[in-house]
Amino acid sequence: MMNNKSVFAIAFFSILFFFWGCNRLESSPIKKTINEEKEWFKNHFGEHIEVLKKINDQIIILKTDGQITSETSVELKIGDKLTGIPYRHSRKIYKLKEIKRDGVIMEYESHFDHSSFGRHLKTVDTGEIFIKYIE
Repeated sequence: MMNNKSVFAIAFFSILFFFWGCNRLESSPIKKTINEEKEWFKNHFGEHIEVLKKINDQIIILKTDGQITSETSVELKIGDKLTGIPYRHSRKIYKLKEIKRDGVIMEYESHFDHSSFGRHLKTVDTGEIFIKYIE
């Protein structure tokens, strides 16, 4: 048989954990930035693209080593999107914005969830990078 102190302690901690759990389910604030990760994306593309070739004014061929997207060879039209390799805390989306004479302009959108690192925050960075053709 439980005494009143035990019942009170169990009820107190149950309520405490309930509200703590509800508070943890709250969505994290989102910090939006523009071009903050631009240099990283430019370097990342430069390191992992094997071929970036213009077919015509509307289509390019992109071949990678598999580190940018899970598709190692893809034909892209203006407006097409690629999804970066999924990772537990982040995701990246790339969109072919423009095909130029000497390269392409890619838009990027990077999402990162900092909650596993002790910060109640999500960041979203968007921007554009120019990538020269590689054949």
